[in-house]
Amino acid sequence: MNNSTTKQKKLLICGDSFLAPTKSVDDNKGIVPEWAWWSRLAEDLNSHVINLSISGASNFNIFLQLEEGLKQNPDYVLILL
Repeated sequence: MNNSTTKQKKLLICGDSFLAPTKSVDDNKGIVPEWAWWSRLAEDLNSHVINLSISGASNFNIFLQLEEGLKQNPDYVLILL
C-alpha cells in the first residue's frame, strides 16, 4: 500500500492532568514525553494525536473537550474521567 494515499488516523484524547502534556517553561507549548502511555498507544495505532486534555479539568470541562474534539472527526477517542 502506498503511504502517500493512506490517510493517517486521528486519536482524540480528552481528560485531566493524567493525560495532559507537560508545559515547557521556555515556549509554553505542550511537550509529549515519549514514555507517556497514551503516546505509545497512538504509536501502536499509527495515529496523529489531538490531545485536548488539561490539568485540573472537571468532568464538565472534559465533556466540552469531547464536544470540540469530535468536530475534527477522530478515528479513535480516549477519555479519562
